[in-house]
Amino acid sequence: MRIMKIGIYAFWGVNWDGSTLKALPSHARYIQKFLEKCEKVKLFTSVARESKATNSVEIVDPKLEVVVIPWNSYAVAFRNQYGLRNLLNKNIHDIDGMYVRLFDPCPWIVEAICRKRNVGVVFNLVGDPVAGIMDRADWTSFGKFVRRIAFEPERYLTHRAIRSHHLLVCGGALTEKYKKFHPSPEMVIESTLDRHEFFFREDSFSSGELKLLFVGFLRPCKNVEMLLRAVCILKSEGREVNLRIVGSGDPASYVDYLKSLVVELGIEALVTFVGYVPLGEKLLNEYRNAAIFVLPSNTEGAPRVFLEAAAQSLPIVTTDVGSARDLFVNEQSAMIVEVNDEIGFARAISQLADNKYLRRSCISSSFEMASMYSCDGFIEKVISRLRLESKKLYL
Repeated sequence: MRIMKIGIYAFWGVNWDGSTLKALPSHARYIQKFLEKCEKVKLFTSVARESKATNSVEIVDPKLEVVVIPWNSYAVAFRNQYGLRNLLNKNIHDIDGMYVRLFDPCPWIVEAICRKRNVGVVFNLVGDPVAGIMDRADWTSFGKFVRRIAFEPERYLTHRAIRSHHLLVCGGALTEKYKKFHPSPEMVIESTLDRHEFFFREDSFSSGELKLLFVGFLRPCKNVEMLLRAVCILKSEGREVNLRIVGSGDPASYVDYLKSLVVELGIEALVTFVGYVPLGEKLLNEYRNAAIFVLPSNTEGAPRVFLEAAAQSLPIVTTDVGSARDLFVNEQSAMIVEVNDEIGFARAISQLADNKYLRRSCISSSFEMASMYSCDGFIEKVISRLRLESKKLYL
C-alpha cells in the first residue's frame, strides 16, 4: 500500500530552528512514529515561549517539515483567520491527509482548506474544552460563563466541520457525548508506550509501606485535594503511607494551594511534590517504585497514565471518570470509586493493601489490557483512517 505524506495540526509548543525539532517526549514519540511509517510529515504547530531543552527530545529528520503557526490561542487565531488561511494554503499542497487534534484553535479553517484542496482529514478529539472551562476552580462562575459564551462560535464551527470526516474520540464517555454531533465517532485509547517499556511483576508490594503515586498535569479538575484528604484518613488508621505527586501545574496558584493544604492537614512528611518527569526511564522508575497508582480526577478523557501504570504492573485506584470503565472492571482489574468520595477512595486503597489476591488480580488483568495498546498501534490506526478519508475523495 502507498506510503502517505501527512500533515499534523497540533499546537504542541515545540522548539524549531529550521533543522532540529525539540518537543516534549510524548509528542516527540508520536512524531517519530509518524516519520517511521510515512514518506513525509509536515507538522503545523505552535512554538514554545521558552526553551524546552531540559524536558525535550530532539528530532532531526529530512522527512520532517515544521510550519510554525504564530497564533497560538483561540482568540488570537480567530482574529487572524486570513493569515491562518494563507499559511495553510501555501503549505498544504504536498500532503495526502491531515491529522487534526481537537480542540486546537480553528480546526474548521483547516477542514475548509483541506476540502478545497482534496486532502483527507481525520479529527482526534482528546478532551472536552467546555468541561475544562467549567471545572476550573480558580475561575469565578461569571468568568466561566463569559469564557463559555466566548468559546461558542469555535465549538459550533468545529462541530459543523467534523461531521463529514472521520472522528476519533478518546474514551467511551466522550464518544457517547459526541454521537449527537457526529454520525459515527470512533472510540480510541491513546498510548505512548513502546513494547519494550512493559514491565510485569506479580506483586507491587515489597513492604508494609503504602507507596502511592499520582502522575498528571496538576490542575483543579485532577482533584488532588481529595487524594490528600484520603491520605489523612489512611494516616488516621495507623497506616504507613507515602504519596509522590509527579507533574507540573497550571495555574501555579493551584499547586501553591495543594502545598498549603498539605501543611494544613499535617501530612508534610507523607507527601512529596516531585515536579515534571518526562516520558522515559525516569518516569517508568517512578511507576516501578510505587505500590499503588491513584487518580482522583473530577473529569478525564482517556488518560495515558492508566496504560502507563497498568503496563508497569501497578494496581490502580481511580474515580469513575473518562475511560476508566472502558479499560477496567471494578474490583477485578482496578478499583473504581465515585468522584469526590475520599472515604471510598481511602477504603479502596486499603482493600488493595490488605488483600494480596485482589491486588495481584488487578495487576495481571490490567497488564493484559494494557498489552493490547501501544504507540505503534495508535499511529497505525490514524494512518489507516487517513487512507480511508483520502480514498473517499477519489470515489
